[in-house]
Amino acid sequence: MKSGVPYVFAHIALGKTISEAREFDLENRGRKLMDSLRSITGAEIYKTTDFVSLSRDDALKMCSTPSDCHPSAFGHNVYAEVVSKMVLLPLTSPGKASGAHQTRIAAARCSRHEFRRVRHGR
Repeated sequence: MKSGVPYVFAHIALGKTISEAREFDLENRGRKLMDSLRSITGAEIYKTTDFVSLSRDDALKMCSTPSDCHPSAFGHNVYAEVVSKMVLLPLTSPGKASGAHQTRIAAARCSRHEFRRVRHGR
């Protein structure tokens, strides 16, 4: 994909999956989908566990309750930390503009209005 717009593919794992150390434990259909995505875009797919290391117990704290793995407040904080790290990585995918990484850093540090000003040079 050569749109010139920076993008990141990220797998945001559930706390339960992280606690079981099986973030990308995919069945055949899921593996084919991931392989197709990599093949079509030439982009890396980042995993949650590449950016955070949690004990089994801490990973389970990411879930609201033992039977509901929607994120708890702790889980939201973990996801925010992980996504921040992903977004601030240098772009390595083919066909991306060299200034796009700086634009992403500016976007992460600025409010929406300020980002528009940085992006458009105003």
